[in-house]
Amino acid sequence: KQPSAFPPMPPLLMRPNRPPPSPWVESNLPHLPPPPAAVLDLACGRGRHALLLLDMGYKVTALDRDREALDVLSKRAPPEGKDRLSVVCADIEANGLPSELRSQQFAVVLVVNYLHRPLLKDLQGLLESGGLLIYESWAKGNEAFAAPRDPCVLAERTLVPDELRELVLPWAEVIGFSDGFLEEYEGHDCVKQLLCARHRSAMVENAVVASGAAALDGQDALRALLVGFDSSADGNGASSAFLGVGAFGKAWLHGRGIAPSLPFGTPELLALLRDYAPHERRDAHLERMRNLAAEGGMLLDDAGSLDEGSVLNDFRLWSASLVKRLPALSGDGLRTETLSDESELRRFFESAALASTADVEARGDGWTIVANQLQGAAPCLGDLQ
Repeated sequence: KQPSAFPPMPPLLMRPNRPPPSPWVESNLPHLPPPPAAVLDLACGRGRHALLLLDMGYKVTALDRDREALDVLSKRAPPEGKDRLSVVCADIEANGLPSELRSQQFAVVLVVNYLHRPLLKDLQGLLESGGLLIYESWAKGNEAFAAPRDPCVLAERTLVPDELRELVLPWAEVIGFSDGFLEEYEGHDCVKQLLCARHRSAMVENAVVASGAAALDGQDALRALLVGFDSSADGNGASSAFLGVGAFGKAWLHGRGIAPSLPFGTPELLALLRDYAPHERRDAHLERMRNLAAEGGMLLDDAGSLDEGSVLNDFRLWSASLVKRLPALSGDGLRTETLSDESELRRFFESAALASTADVEARGDGWTIVANQLQGAAPCLGDLQ
């Protein structure tokens, strides 16, 4: 969803013989700063993204080692955008980044279908404060769809799980990240990592919680506390000691699920499902939240307690359903059956008497359990997943 802080996207002029942008790049265009901000397109090839950004009014620096590809880009550049295009022919794998780029910073750095690991450490320095990084490349598992002949190429050109996200966590806010199989992505099945991240502003990076939190809004103060930008102690910042968990803040901030552990897992979820009747609890919870909003906030007592023996009462199961894949019929695609009626779900769970993961595998009748909004469950569903 496009944030309201960004202006509506202008209609793009579709030019003949112009290849479309990658879906990941296109989906993140609303996060770009207004033109004519400076953009660096690394390993640009013939420049399908450089041309798109020129059309949108940006100042584009396009780098590639293929002189012929850069010549094609220069010829395709729209007349009104030629003065905003700079092409750099350089082999960064042999010689590193050109000196003229090392002295510049960009509002946007774009890398699509390219990986040269020594370059990764330079990405932070290429971005100005608040700058946007959009990165997309092949990930582990893609060899099943496009295996290179040389096994060394596979290791050098394939991202390992979570590599891009772990790269930027110390210095950027992750706006979007994906790592896995993509069906018919640009016409082909593949495995990719997709990242969109924003370089943190100098205000937040230099924040000292003890003296500067008052100058920050609540989210920035929390971020400064959890992530810990002071690297003078051990290189990991204050977060290395927070709650005794290494990198607690970085992981928490980006949804990695590290939080104070609560006793909730597969057995507790199945216990809730055996007594499945969420309608009344859902209505009661909505009414409670309306009352809290009318009163101007939540009281401490409203958060509920986690005393031993009362955990199940503190977890609210918003809804659940069962989904099963059916055998394909001739000429048909994926077929599924879904069970979502509360009374039918309750009868199934009562009769199946599921109490553990092994029970689900043995007596689950092939159903996938979809549990929605387990409030308060936090990080303890690893066994369930």
